[in-house]
Amino acid sequence: MSKSLWNMPDSESVLGPVQIMREQGEILTRSTDGKLQYNIQTSGSGQEIVNDFNIVVPSLGFYIYTVGRYVQRPLAIYPGRFHSQLIGEWKEISDESVFRGYLGYVLGSQAAADLIKTLLSQVA
Repeated sequence: MSKSLWNMPDSESVLGPVQIMREQGEILTRSTDGKLQYNIQTSGSGQEIVNDFNIVVPSLGFYIYTVGRYVQRPLAIYPGRFHSQLIGEWKEISDESVFRGYLGYVLGSQAAADLIKTLLSQVA
């Protein structure tokens, strides 16, 4: 058996934006009995990795609304920046605490409540 030469971090101590968005997406799915779901689409090019946090509505032909976009460098999850389509602004994110706080601000906004209400009103 070969010995690993990698300096691997403790994966449980690393909680990045994708995991946090996934947690919130799962809460949304449970709270709406699956009527609203989520996905995280990740793409990358050059010096950036882009993670889109989407609400998906299966009964509306899998309609997708991008709640927000987290952009990071390939070698670090923080710092990065988050763009909220709901709020219409970019926010510089320095660490997990700032990300959680800003995502909470976005998801707890009236714009988010209005979006969820509108989407649920169209679900069969």
